[in-house]
Amino acid sequence: MRTMKKLLQKRQAEVLSLLTLIFLSLFLYDNYLLMLLSLLPSLVLSFLFLAKKEEWREELEKKSEALSFLESFLSLLLEGWTTRNAYDQSLIFLQEQEKKTYEELEEATEIPYPLGKYKECLSLYLEKDKENQAYLLSPYHAREEVKRTRQELFSFLKKEEEKSKTERLALFLFFTLSVLFSLLFPSLVVTAEKGIPSFLALFSISLLVPCSLLLSYQRLRRWKDA
Repeated sequence: MRTMKKLLQKRQAEVLSLLTLIFLSLFLYDNYLLMLLSLLPSLVLSFLFLAKKEEWREELEKKSEALSFLESFLSLLLEGWTTRNAYDQSLIFLQEQEKKTYEELEEATEIPYPLGKYKECLSLYLEKDKENQAYLLSPYHAREEVKRTRQELFSFLKKEEEKSKTERLALFLFFTLSVLFSLLFPSLVVTAEKGIPSFLALFSISLLVPCSLLLSYQRLRRWKDA
C-alpha cells in the first residue's frame, strides 16, 4: 500500500496512462468473466514491474546526485577551497536524509554515498586531509572523469524516460485502433463461444502493458555501475 501511494505521488501521469492502456484492452472482450481474467494479471504484473522500475530508477537518481556532489567537491578543490569547506558546500547536491557531516564521514568505515568506484577518490582526499597533504593532490583528471560519468548517467535517464513515453504512446495507438476495428468488425471481439485460442490471443495482447514496463526495467538495470 505504501508503494502504491508513493507511485501515485511521484509517477501519477505514468500510472494513469498505464491504467488507461489496460482498460482500453478490455474493450476487446464482451464477456465479463473473460474481461476479469485478463484484467487481474495485467494489473498485478503492471504495478509489480512499475514498482521495480521505480526502485531502480531511484537508485540511479541517487547515483546521479552523488556524482554531482563529488564533481562539485573536486571542482571546489581545484579553486583552492579546503577539503572540509569543499565538502560542506557540495552537500547541497544530496538529499537531506542522505547527508553526513564531515566528522561523521571521517568516522565512517565506508563511504555512505553511492559513488561506485569513485568512493576511493573521496576516501583518498579524506585520508590526505587527515595528514594535511590534500593540497598535494591534483583533482583535475578525477573531476573530468566524474563529470563524464555524471553526464552519461543523466543522458541515459533522460533517454529512458523519453523511450518509455514513446512506448506508452505506441501502445495507446495500438489499443485505440484495435478497439475501433472491433467496433467496425464485431467478429474480432472475444467471446466465450470463440474458444480458448481466441481468448489466449487477446490475453497476450493485454500483457503488452506489463511487458513494456519489464523492458524498461531491464534497460535501467543495464546501466553499468560507476
